[in-house]
Amino acid sequence: MAVRRLSPQEAGKILAECVLSGWLIVGVGSELRCDDGFGPYLARIVRAVAESFGLDTNVVDAGNAPELYTDVMRRHGDVLILDAVEVPGNYPPGTVILAEVGADEKQPLLISTHSMNLPVIMRVCSLDKVVVLGTVPQCLSYEIGLSREVAENLREITKSYIEYLRKRLYK
Repeated sequence: MAVRRLSPQEAGKILAECVLSGWLIVGVGSELRCDDGFGPYLARIVRAVAESFGLDTNVVDAGNAPELYTDVMRRHGDVLILDAVEVPGNYPPGTVILAEVGADEKQPLLISTHSMNLPVIMRVCSLDKVVVLGTVPQCLSYEIGLSREVAENLREITKSYIEYLRKRLYK
């Protein structure tokens, strides 16, 4: 599995491309646990912005239970998961990462902040791979709202996503 560090601008562009290509986007996490809310917050932003441009979207806020959406994932095939993730190595809080997880991986290097086991979900859904766009959390305690580092990157990702959609739709 390859893990790539991204700028928020690159992440916004990837989100826009996934929306325009009809990918299923799944936000995962709990807004009650500080930065674990990254996935659901970003999923709702992606959906709202796309709809404001008149685009149909395939966005799901799966919260803490992505396994409940296996039927939806199975039907789509191309899945982008938005999540707070812990990555081995020296990745400071707020770092934006992109990882491709293959179904044949027993334990990916990318660790979700909750009990979701991506390879198992992928096998159940008959998916060869999923792509994870995530952020390294600063805080996972029971607090509402994102840490400063994650919130700043969320703003920059959103800004880039909007700009890229605008460029692609209004050439």
